[in-house]
Amino acid sequence: MNNKKQDPYEVQLADLANEIGGNMAVEYYNVSFTISKEQLQDMKEKGLRTDVMSCIMAALIMNGKNETEIKDFLEEANNAGAAPSVSFEAPDDGALNITSPEENPELDRLVKAMGI
Repeated sequence: MNNKKQDPYEVQLADLANEIGGNMAVEYYNVSFTISKEQLQDMKEKGLRTDVMSCIMAALIMNGKNETEIKDFLEEANNAGAAPSVSFEAPDDGALNITSPEENPELDRLVKAMGI
């Protein structure tokens, strides 16, 4: 088993959401939001990155924050030692599709990136 830590910026959450079949919920400092599996796929199809920080930036932009406000927020969060928390919500009609590292390679990458 390779325990080498993964770079969290290489974990594409659109692929993970598609892989396990759920919507993503993120909390970072004093902000929380949900992005649906479909929204993440749309971002990916448009050529946007879907790593956790890119998703946080997109959510801030979609909520009307300008560049200065985003920089201030990120600086404040960094100074507070904040770290993002990502979870996935099961669809209404079932459970998340989590089986094994082989069948859930993006989830495995995320686990390794988080040092779990």
